[in-house]
Amino acid sequence: MRTLYTLGLAFLLAGCDSGPDIEGTYVADQSGFEFIFDGDGTVRMIGFFDQAVEFDYEVADNEIKLVTPEGKVVLTRLENGNFDSPWGEMERQR
Repeated sequence: MRTLYTLGLAFLLAGCDSGPDIEGTYVADQSGFEFIFDGDGTVRMIGFFDQAVEFDYEVADNEIKLVTPEGKVVLTRLENGNFDSPWGEMERQR
């Protein structure tokens, strides 16, 4: 019985979120800003004149928190895989 319990616990822990799991490029529909998420917890925001700014992000459930010098900006993961953001819906491009 103890072996079965230990095995079940191992499978449960293996499915837990251990950090950032977002990768890909997302574009905000209202601003045109492009966000390139790396799976290592960093994101590059490309804005006007192709200027890029890099900062960290954190993932907790369906929230993605961008850690900027001005403070944290919260994105919400939608059911369709896109993000709701202060810049409008961010749609995955690639």
